[in-house]
Amino acid sequence: MNLHLEQPASKSHVVDHFCKLAVETTYCDVRDALLETLKDSADEASKRFIAYAMQASDPSVRRRALINLSLMGCYHAPKAVLQGLRDPSREVRIAAAFFAGFYDDEEVQDALEIFLRPILLMMLKKKC
Repeated sequence: MNLHLEQPASKSHVVDHFCKLAVETTYCDVRDALLETLKDSADEASKRFIAYAMQASDPSVRRRALINLSLMGCYHAPKAVLQGLRDPSREVRIAAAFFAGFYDDEEVQDALEIFLRPILLMMLKKKC
């Protein structure tokens, strides 16, 4: 991983850089350290992770953004979770399904049930 950090102009730029690194890294210990640092700016970081989850062209970035939201305990991103459950990428859908399980939101729970229904039916058929 090639890291090039410029001198940030403000706290907002620091949050931008750390969020970008957190969705790009494949190293859990690096991600965890970044998320720990971002706790003081959780609302700002959550907004950036929501944007990554909903707009990134790379499915791995979308998946990591959803994981980061979950790890930060951000449960005010139902649109990102709902979009993730319908994502064309399987890895994103799985991350969204995991994250959706923590939501106490009827729309998210309904979408999760729809997502899981084929899996549950398949499991029931195998059991019989």
